[in-house]
Amino acid sequence: MSSAADDVVSLFRIHTEALAKQDWATITARLHPNLTRNHIALTAEQYVNQAKEGFKAIPDLEVTLDQAFADKSGTLVFGRLIVRGTLKQEFMGIKPSGRPFEFSELTIYEYRDGKAFRILTATDKESIKNQVESLPRTPFDTGYGYGLPEQTTGLKEKFTSVIEGITKGNVKETVLKYCALNVLFNGIQNITREEIIQQNLTIQDALTDLKVEFDGLVVDEDHQRVGSAYYVTGRVTKPFKDYLPGQIVQQYKYVIHFINEDGQLGAITSVVESEKAIDEGIEVAH
Repeated sequence: MSSAADDVVSLFRIHTEALAKQDWATITARLHPNLTRNHIALTAEQYVNQAKEGFKAIPDLEVTLDQAFADKSGTLVFGRLIVRGTLKQEFMGIKPSGRPFEFSELTIYEYRDGKAFRILTATDKESIKNQVESLPRTPFDTGYGYGLPEQTTGLKEKFTSVIEGITKGNVKETVLKYCALNVLFNGIQNITREEIIQQNLTIQDALTDLKVEFDGLVVDEDHQRVGSAYYVTGRVTKPFKDYLPGQIVQQYKYVIHFINEDGQLGAITSVVESEKAIDEGIEVAH
């Protein structure tokens, strides 16, 4: 990892440690005056107030940094946080039950002049809701457990070509080339290449004109990890979930791909931040 990348990861670690300690002064000092969070402009005060609301609803909130890596530009960091706690009041539409929860939060931070300039973050709300309501747990892995792969270059190009290849219909060829025989999904389920192929074919049977637009992309070639946030947009051709034929559906996803020692996808952490119908002509709903 380059010196610049080391520096920006250190800034991210300082931020998450300050968040865990509710050290608002440290956080405020490291926020850029032109900060945006999930495409919405925020002042430092607004950002801190949002964070305080979380601690108010979850007094025993614990934040642990599990993954953090930067790209060679030294401006972008992809992080994975493990968050634990117990709801004491309604939060994000979820009512408290006294049951504890644990979820994974995926985030991308872009730094300018040593301060957080752009933040993209996805919270696994479904996992929180399931646990609070005592439905089956969905714990996340705390590492992918592989030995480091042989160093390869071109990981960014490999990742983007895979996402675009699947989106454009080259599902079978792309998956067979990129994925290991079994892929660990969100730390709780091993899925086969054949299952991945079938899942994507099912989506493409219901949606046409699929397009992908990357919103954030961080590559760590030293440890063969890729973190990304991206939009996938498509037109419904047959009933799909709660959507009707003719509607345009847009999904916003966060993922981390872990490449194993054989150079193939061995594990993936994925969170869908949003999914909705959008108006004709709006390809990316920022």
